Amino acid sequence: MSKIELRWICRHWIIALCALIVMSQSSSLIAQQDVGFIEDFALASDREKALQLLIPGTEDYYYFHALHFQNERKLKELNRILGEWKNRFRNSGKRKQIENREALFRYSDDPEATLAYLRREMGLTLNHQQEGKAREVKYPSTLDPKFVSWKSFLDDALGRSSSLQNLQTSGFYRFLEGDPKLSTSVNYAYTDAIIDKEADDSSMNGKTNPMTSKHNISASAIYSL
Repeated sequence: MSKIELRWICRHWIIALCALIVMSQSSSLIAQQDVGFIEDFALASDREKALQLLIPGTEDYYYFHALHFQNERKLKELNRILGEWKNRFRNSGKRKQIENREALFRYSDDPEATLAYLRREMGLTLNHQQEGKAREVKYPSTLDPKFVSWKSFLDDALGRSSSLQNLQTSGFYRFLEGDPKLSTSVNYAYTDAIIDKEADDSSMNGKTNPMTSKHNISASAIYSL
């Protein structure tokens, strides 16, 4: 590599490094200026005077003026600056912030308008329904006395049988206390079961069968309500 080529490369490297330093310092200066105005605006005892430092027609001009009018609740001036802002910057994220804040500010005065704004901006439909709502069945919280009375229980027990077998002992005595119409009958039968012939040489031939009861009594009761 010749000395001329080496000088040319070094010169361009130096120029590029200087340009990088200048750009870095410029960016730092701009950031300091932005942060500096925010501090000046936030801490200023007279914010309207601080707003005079902004260049008319810029996003910051509209944003901080709208923010000041909103905080002071100067709605006429706020609506005016928002209109001018929209005409100059059709799609502005900062303006949307101010509009969102204003919708929340107005909730105490007009909650329905705020809720309508939020539904529109957030695309909320809120049309969900509980699953199975159409099939919901409401049951009573108390029992109908006519279904849990003594008479209903008795009618159910007697209706399922022609006898009193469905009544327990306590229920039977209560049933009798109701003075039901009963007709009773008692039958007695005497049976002497003689074994004619069990086997040719059986000792039981001609004797009474010990497995058969001689005295048999049956009783029945027929009721009517």
